[in-house]
Amino acid sequence: YSGLHKQFTRIPGQCDDKKLLSLTAITRILPKGDIVEIGVLYGRSAYALAWLAERYRIGNVICVDPWQLEEMEDQSEKATILNSKLVEIDSKKVFKVFIANAVLLDNIGYIRKHSVDAITDYESAKKEGYLKSDHLDGVSVSGKISLLHVDGSHKYEEVWKDIKTWEPHIISGGWLLLDDYVWSFGSGPQQVGDELLATNDFDTAFCLGDTLFLRKK
Repeated sequence: YSGLHKQFTRIPGQCDDKKLLSLTAITRILPKGDIVEIGVLYGRSAYALAWLAERYRIGNVICVDPWQLEEMEDQSEKATILNSKLVEIDSKKVFKVFIANAVLLDNIGYIRKHSVDAITDYESAKKEGYLKSDHLDGVSVSGKISLLHVDGSHKYEEVWKDIKTWEPHIISGGWLLLDDYVWSFGSGPQQVGDELLATNDFDTAFCLGDTLFLRKK
């Protein structure tokens, strides 16, 4: 854990120590399958998930992100300060940092598209049995998601698009993690999370830090 934490803190990102501890704990009980992260940026949480997936022999990590921050829509009216900072971020440099860390492990692949478009690539990779990503080795794809980490656009409509597109691929006993369920700059993830809690699709739910954890029945 010390080794993972050391590398984790060297990667830029907002995923904190509490989130890392929760990922470390939950990975031990994950069913085997693909781990998919929507909204990756520099890849801090993706690196942790891949390291843990390799250790516990869960499967491979598929990162979904267009890495085009200049095209990102406003997160919400409350997120004005965050939206104003987007123009200061160089997408090309962010992607290079992601690749620089992803190459340290051999179980990471990526789809450089918005999540609703990336699902087609994921399903094609399922048919072929593997996903090939530039700069990285190919990784096998089962098409069965063990853990889905949703951290893309925080607008209510966009969060729902991510869920509706990818949640059907989560297997029984798999987990859905909704990042920023507790968020100071808007209520999109919380609204979606509350609606998910009202369904009969999950048998376990808890909130740790800013993230809502849901286990599929």
